[in-house]
Amino acid sequence: MTLLQPKTTDQGNEKHLPVVVRTAKDQIKVTVGSVLHPMLPEHFIQWVFISQEGHYQIKTFAPGDVPEALFHVLPEKNILVYEFCNIHGLWLTEVKK
Repeated sequence: MTLLQPKTTDQGNEKHLPVVVRTAKDQIKVTVGSVLHPMLPEHFIQWVFISQEGHYQIKTFAPGDVPEALFHVLPEKNILVYEFCNIHGLWLTEVKK
């Protein structure tokens, strides 16, 4: 097993870095990339995962899906948002409360 270190900046981050928008006090929308990531069989986002002080949620994707998801969150807590690309690996965006 290999420990993955998430990227937060790198070449290609416009298609990989999770973009988080608060849609309600207790809800966020996560889109993968400021430029929407391709979702081809050979290159796609496998999942988006959020971690919030002991609470975890995941949304998985398949080729052809739109790489975005809605999550219910605790309003006053920091949020770690991870995504995994089958080619470019693990990426992280941290949202401060």
